[in-house]
Amino acid sequence: MFLCCLCKAHHRSCSSLFQHLKFHHGLYPGRSLRLKCGEPGCSSVFFFFKKSVKNFKNITKTLAKKHQHQLAFHWESFYFKRFQFGPFNEVSTCTLEGNKLLTETWNVPTVSTTTWVKNYGTEYQVGMFVCSSVENEMPVFNKISSIIVKDGQAFLLAGNVITVCFDEHVHAFCIEEVGNIFTLICVDDLMYYRPYDRQFSYDSDERTYIVPCCVFVSDWN
Repeated sequence: MFLCCLCKAHHRSCSSLFQHLKFHHGLYPGRSLRLKCGEPGCSSVFFFFKKSVKNFKNITKTLAKKHQHQLAFHWESFYFKRFQFGPFNEVSTCTLEGNKLLTETWNVPTVSTTTWVKNYGTEYQVGMFVCSSVENEMPVFNKISSIIVKDGQAFLLAGNVITVCFDEHVHAFCIEEVGNIFTLICVDDLMYYRPYDRQFSYDSDERTYIVPCCVFVSDWN
């Protein structure tokens, strides 16, 4: 489909520029015609393949090699292990922040904690922020206080964060860390899987920001 659209667009552009000339419906005209063609709409097509594989003759081979390179990149960067985690540390439940929530949820004396965990290649660390929900068109962030591994799943014990506003100047959400209310979140149940680091402005203010990487919506339907 891409090759068909590319051929039609290229032929349409060249036909409009050189109406007095006759050439076949090929993807590329002759060298003399390419030298006369100064229109960016035509020259950009040549530039793309010149930078990619430098193959002007066999367009199918060019696209095939680019596709093979992309497949190789995905195979090399793909995490075959769905769930990875750091070293365990058995700690008492009463020593953790938000121990009241853990007691009400699981009622266990000790839990297995770790400093980092990977789920399908996405790494979560203590101190990062996650978006747990969206309220009034504003994301609700939580700061990861502890990472608990239980029954082959990762749970994030995270404190609440107040989203003050969206600063258009720095294009980020201004937040205030409170941490007096905790939430236990399973990594698989996150609405937005990507974690965030807190950022600071270069100005004199000492406010904390979170730079979004997507549009937060409250209704998926």
